Order: sequence, then structure tokens, then C-alpha cells
Amino acid sequence: MFEPVVVDQNVHWKGSLYSEGIRREALAQVISLLDLPHILSIVGVRRAGKSTLVKQIINYLIRDRGIHPGNILFLNLETPQFSRFRMDITALEQAFEDYLKLVTPEGMIYCFLDEAQFFPEWYIFVKSRYEQQNIKFIITGSNSSLLSSELITLLSGRALPVTVFPFSFSEFVRCKQIDIGDPVAILRERHLLRNAFDGYLVNGGFPEIAFIESDQIRKEILVMYARNILYQDITPRFGIKKALELENLFYYLMSNVASVVTYNRLSSLVSLNDKTIKDFVSYFSDAYLLFTVDAYGFSVREQIKSPKKVYAIDTGMVHATAFGLSENTGHAIENVVFLELKR
Repeated sequence: MFEPVVVDQNVHWKGSLYSEGIRREALAQVISLLDLPHILSIVGVRRAGKSTLVKQIINYLIRDRGIHPGNILFLNLETPQFSRFRMDITALEQAFEDYLKLVTPEGMIYCFLDEAQFFPEWYIFVKSRYEQQNIKFIITGSNSSLLSSELITLLSGRALPVTVFPFSFSEFVRCKQIDIGDPVAILRERHLLRNAFDGYLVNGGFPEIAFIESDQIRKEILVMYARNILYQDITPRFGIKKALELENLFYYLMSNVASVVTYNRLSSLVSLNDKTIKDFVSYFSDAYLLFTVDAYGFSVREQIKSPKKVYAIDTGMVHATAFGLSENTGHAIENVVFLELKR
């Protein structure tokens, strides 16, 4: 039943490797985990490059480890061919059985489920096959529907998360084809690097944005990213009734990155009670849009009650969505440092 779509989605069976783009730093982490028995869950903000990372993993398995292409199954569950089967608990099992008939693989199978959240009960299939057969599962999905903490809970500790962020500055520089291979090259290219860093602070590291020249188009795309996460991910997932207040709170926090905030202050600004503010902030964090950091304290209670500092997933998104026209370069640099520490 699924033979045509399975064949169409696995072009590597025909002897071709995928176009990789910029080699992602997260690839090294994935490679270090491939030999463990755990399921790998690749999570992160929308449009950060999870699907590109999957292609790089497949290329690595074939090119560097000599894995037979037929032992690698890739299924993109977001495609229209799968859409009418999303509530069918047997669909993934059937697709996998069709794969086994088509290829008859021997030895370890590497099964990639891309955008797994489109099948609400995908984990039943994964858990069943994981316990029965020699399979390495690599799961990706929208972070607001397939969060690492939930995955670990559903699969009883069998999963390890790998978080994909937008480009680091190192990845951004390689994208711009600036040589940073050794200290001499860095010294030689220091003026280009300084200009690149100024651009990185303003435009951020989302992969698509790095190749767009127009400031206006970059801004429109980044605003679209943010609104899609707010209205297509967070709002339906958590049943948000006050979506406008959610959006306003998001814009306020993006306008105050690397600044200290309190829930009481936020509550008075957006006319929401403290509990709702805390919930909304946690949803932003779950979606990898924003992060909060507690002030250091000598007790857990002291840290919980302390004001928070807020940081964003991307300085380009901050520049595109923050209120007003003023820029704070110091806060932007602090945000970049925070992201480097969090990677």
C-alpha cells in the first residue's frame, strides 16, 4: 500500500547522496550516539535545520560507515501521501512492512521518522519495533509537539535528545565561505569576520536567512517563523484562549532580551495573572523561542523566587520582532554568548 511513497522518499537507495549544505555541528553529537541502543530524538525550533541534519546523518552512514543504503529507511510523515492515514494506528507498521518486502535488509536498520508528530500514536510503533528488532530509530519533529521530555516519558527513558539550534557564528561564517581553518587564517580574515559578526547579530542564524540579501524579506520571514510557532504550534497545542495576549507577551520579551524581568511586572503590562504569565513563558521555552535563567541563590527557593533573565533563540528574530527601532548591541552579544553556552 505504501510502496510508491517509500520508494520516492528514499532516493539514496538508487546510489545517490543528499545535498548537505553547511555541515552542522550537531552532527558530531549524533555520530557519538549512533552506537548506543537508545532512540535519538532530534528537537529544536522550527526551521533550524533538523531535516538537513538528517540528510547529513544518512550520507555519513553510507559514505563513512559503509552502511548499505537499503538498511536506511527515511519516512517524511508530513507529506500528503501519509495525511489520510494519520489516525490509523497500523499505518506506520504497514509502511515498515512494505519497506521490508521491497528491500529485505540484513543487519542493523536505521529508521528515520521525520515530522513524527503528524502521527499522534507514532510512539506505539516505535516502542513495538524497538523491542522486537535490531533497529536504530532517529525521530525528528516540531519541538512543540515532539519535545524531548515528552518523548523520554512516552518511551520510558529509551530516548536521547539532540537539540538543533540555528547556525552558530562558526557555522554562519562557513556559510559565508570565510576561511577560519587556523589562527593565521582568522588573523588574515579578521576584518571580514568583524563585518560577518555585525551581520550575525542583526540577522541571526536561521539557515534560510543566511542566504537572503534583502533586509525586508529577511524580516518578513523571521516574523512569519515566530507567528507560525505562536499560532500553529503553541496556541492549538496548549489550547490558548488569549492568543493576542500570548503574542503581545512574546513581543515584549523579545524587546527585552538579556534583561531582568519579574512575573509581577509582566502581569501588570499585559493584563494577565501571574500563573498565566508563568504558563506562557514556559510554552515559549518548550517551543525553543525564549529561555529564562534564574539569578544565582544559595537555595532552590531563593532561585525560584528571584527575577529572571530572558534570552531568545535567535538575535535575528529579536531584531525582526522587537518593539521600536532602537538597538542594544550589548544585549545582542550577551544573547549570542548565552546560546553558545546552551548548545
